[in-house]
Amino acid sequence: MTQSHRPRFVNISIVPKPFQSNHNGFFRSLFSLPRRFQKRSCCFACTNLTHGLLLAIFLVGCNPNASSDNHAAVGKLVGQLTLEPLGMQSQEIPRFEGKVTLLNFWGTWCPPCRRELPGLVRIASRLSKTPRFQLIAISCGTQSSDDLRQIKEETNQYLHEVHLSLDAWSDSSGNTRRTFLKLMGFDSFPTTYLIGPDARVRNVWIGYRGRDEADMAREVVALLKEPQD
Repeated sequence: MTQSHRPRFVNISIVPKPFQSNHNGFFRSLFSLPRRFQKRSCCFACTNLTHGLLLAIFLVGCNPNASSDNHAAVGKLVGQLTLEPLGMQSQEIPRFEGKVTLLNFWGTWCPPCRRELPGLVRIASRLSKTPRFQLIAISCGTQSSDDLRQIKEETNQYLHEVHLSLDAWSDSSGNTRRTFLKLMGFDSFPTTYLIGPDARVRNVWIGYRGRDEADMAREVVALLKEPQD
């Protein structure tokens, strides 16, 4: 088994509490997680380059820097993405200028992605009446590019099964993933980028850890409160 340069996926396991119903309490209830939930486990995905086989190796106590505001991508400008809608949303590709964005790379095949996704949907749901916020969740397959029809079917079937309301996107050409791999340090599933209204990366969360949901919520709300130019 040879190791591919495709992104790995990292699993950091905590079960978060629900959000409160207002911005002040939006993330407060998530800060009181019991210490027993703070054990970190990671899952690295390696791929056979010839047959495309996926091998998952589970480790405990790895990747201590699952999120970082000094990640190599922080401060970099995010350009226009090459994406296709997987749901009923507008065909217009989302733009970053003037928006506070959580950009998430995930896959239905990725266990930590499936654990993280409900938290992202909760954030988006609480901010559904805040037009300056957007969640862009890019559903990815295990290859460097995806069959659009297949990824659409698998993604929508999964979202239906787990009762998540989400307008997902596809990077079927793989261009967005290649760009982020080259310029933004993208090498793991799931990975979430916080992008400010200036279209620059403010923070990056790599892998899944339940308390990251609270951190994301806090930083999103802080950005929304910043004065607009």
